[in-house]
Amino acid sequence: MGPDLQADLPKTRRLGPRPAQTRWLVPQRWDGWLTDHLRPLLRDDPDLIATTTQQTADPRDLQALRDLFDRHAPRETLSRPHCRLADIISRIADPHREPGNLTDTRRALDALLTPWVPQPRIRATLIHRLLRRAFLAPLRTCLYGFVHTAPQLHAAGVESARVIADALGAYSAWRAAPYGPLGRLFFAFSERHDPHRRRDTQLSVAAFGGDPHTDVLTLGHTTAVAHTGHRRIVLGLSATAYMPLAHRHHVHEHPTWWLPDTAEGAVSIHAETIPGLGDDREAIRISGLTGKARIEATRTMAERLWPRLCTELDVLARAPGSDVQDRVLVVTTSYDSCRHLAEGMYQAGAPTGSVCVAIRPTTQRRSIDRALPWPEIPGDRLEDFAYMREARILIAPLGRAERGLNILVPGHTRSAIGSIWLVVRPMALIDEPAELLAHIQAAALDDAVPHSEPWKELRRRRLRAGTYFEEIVGGGRYFRALPDRAKKAIAAEMVISLIQLVGRARRGGTPGRVNLVDAAFLDPDGKAGLPRLIRALRDDWRANGQLETLRDLYGTTLDAFFAFADRH
Repeated sequence: MGPDLQADLPKTRRLGPRPAQTRWLVPQRWDGWLTDHLRPLLRDDPDLIATTTQQTADPRDLQALRDLFDRHAPRETLSRPHCRLADIISRIADPHREPGNLTDTRRALDALLTPWVPQPRIRATLIHRLLRRAFLAPLRTCLYGFVHTAPQLHAAGVESARVIADALGAYSAWRAAPYGPLGRLFFAFSERHDPHRRRDTQLSVAAFGGDPHTDVLTLGHTTAVAHTGHRRIVLGLSATAYMPLAHRHHVHEHPTWWLPDTAEGAVSIHAETIPGLGDDREAIRISGLTGKARIEATRTMAERLWPRLCTELDVLARAPGSDVQDRVLVVTTSYDSCRHLAEGMYQAGAPTGSVCVAIRPTTQRRSIDRALPWPEIPGDRLEDFAYMREARILIAPLGRAERGLNILVPGHTRSAIGSIWLVVRPMALIDEPAELLAHIQAAALDDAVPHSEPWKELRRRRLRAGTYFEEIVGGGRYFRALPDRAKKAIAAEMVISLIQLVGRARRGGTPGRVNLVDAAFLDPDGKAGLPRLIRALRDDWRANGQLETLRDLYGTTLDAFFAFADRH
């Protein structure tokens, strides 16, 4: 297939509605970004216009921002533009004022902010987020009050109070730590809006609570005693349950028994960046891009990667035991990205049927109905890839690839995957409530110690959780603006994902090799490069006396990550 293939490919058109994509909104999550762009106005200093730090906000500026939404905040010491902005916002945020017209409020904000935020696109985003916060923060406060008074309302005969409280979160069942170290539920909102169906516009709210970290720690004693009257031994079988700083996976307890990984040379990690098309031949980076730029970069990456994959398949075919690990797994971060990679590979000349593409399990298979050049496989049946005769490359999203069933050679117990190519650097969005809560709860347990007066330890955790929440929301969305602990936590989770991913190629004792393709993995000019983050993790583990335990647990696998970090 030649360079005109793109014209021959079916146009991207979905059969049926696109699966719902819910993005949760935390009212305070943008405070750092808002503070950064409103700093000139808040300080009444025109010299600061057009300068943003993209770092953690100054506490005084952050408080000045929050005073905008607080009708009780003193206004005597504020500058004129600060007072004017607070007055406009109060039309939305103050429940005791006559509600203002939203269109007029937007116009007033735009007129006031134009001299202070001259870039139209940034100013429009700023106004949008100010109004969102003005609406949602008071609503969240109201919900807090409702949930706390729901038991009294229910006792007074208001049956609907309990129904509504339970709808926000199923917290009626007994839990050792129902609200987590924050000591309260965590409310987040989601929006659904279709400009063609305005009557279907929805604002939804959900309460996030619980404390999985503590639930796991107390499973064998507090929870077991509460349910059965006896303590129980907890036997865990996860290979990545102990990794300090990993906020979603680390169990904050030293393991009693484990089976170490001592196979020499069983894991190798390599950087396989792809040069771009420009004169500078700069390596292609996908992570951090959005929209059309990300799609085009993904297709270009696949097109340039295809010759390397062909070479890789030839090497695997000539290797001893070539009837076993003769296939390649290409991993990205979403199902849409899988399709974009396939388009790029076929644009580069991939033979029909040679590449298999994972699709959402609920999606109708288009390759049957529309004669696509690639076969498709549901994401929950990736193990069936081994039974395909022509396809030797599977493109799948990371979430499915790292946790799915093993892809084994038919009739064998050994992996069919010879090498793994991770094309896009995974970076979990800290905006998501579950992700944000995991960071907060894990940080609160960092220095947990048994205490003769448990309420003092609970108070310490609550204070630490609250402080850490402010540190996170006080920064921008940029990785470099996150607290150091959050950066290391994200790196630890990335290492866990790679360990799970390389496990797809190690079933039956076969070696596993991961190639990192996205130039963002190295990021030599920034602070988000994986080698730098792994070295920071190693230093932290060594300083806290945890490194030797980790070496005992992960053995040569962890050494492979350290070797990769030291090479780069």
